[in-house]
Amino acid sequence: MNDAAPQAAAVAALTALLGDRVSTATGLRTQHGKGESFHPTALPDVVVFPLTTEEGSAAVKVCAKQDRKSTRLNSSHGYISYA
Repeated sequence: MNDAAPQAAAVAALTALLGDRVSTATGLRTQHGKGESFHPTALPDVVVFPLTTEEGSAAVKVCAKQDRKSTRLNSSHGYISYA
């Protein structure tokens, strides 16, 4: 299955929602893809920084609509979306 189209659609929808608070930069994705676990690192497709609960909820809904997984890091970090 070609994953590029759903990924691009999700990034476009998130960018329309949050503007410059969306990043696909490799450095930021690497930073957010690391954890303290022994499990292998997996880079997220995109990192977003919602400012309100409503924006966070809308970002998660975009991911769900595009069949993308998402996770929240903590209250001072953004959401990340995985393929």
